[in-house]
Amino acid sequence: MIEDKSFARRLAVNHAILKNKYWILPVDNVGHENYVPVGRGAQTSEVCGRWVGFDVCTNIAGHEGVVIDGVDCTGKHILRHRHLWCHSSQCPKCFNRGWAVRLGMNCAAKVSTAEKRGLGSADHFSVNLPEKYWGLPENVQREIEESFVG
Repeated sequence: MIEDKSFARRLAVNHAILKNKYWILPVDNVGHENYVPVGRGAQTSEVCGRWVGFDVCTNIAGHEGVVIDGVDCTGKHILRHRHLWCHSSQCPKCFNRGWAVRLGMNCAAKVSTAEKRGLGSADHFSVNLPEKYWGLPENVQREIEESFVG
């Protein structure tokens, strides 16, 4: 595990932090100075974000009529880049391409399921755990969140 949490180290492993002030500015909230916001921890592993090859779907018959990003995939192989991610919200290398993307897709799937079940369509929403759970470790908070969401 890499322990250097300095700005220079975070910048070295993820230049995208320069595009968003949240990733650079210090935590300026009395009582929360010791909390580590997402993407501001130490890089978890040297392999975070490393490209390792392609996933290839050769089921050409199953691609009949499938359109991805406006491209008709009929009669084509589908390629997808494969990367290694640590899936840690703290890791500055992969939180915005690995962790955040995975969680975003999970949220989108839950909203889509709710819409299919007739609960209406979502415009936007925000979910927070009750304040009594804020000091618990992240993995415990995730278990509590899953029990709320299902």
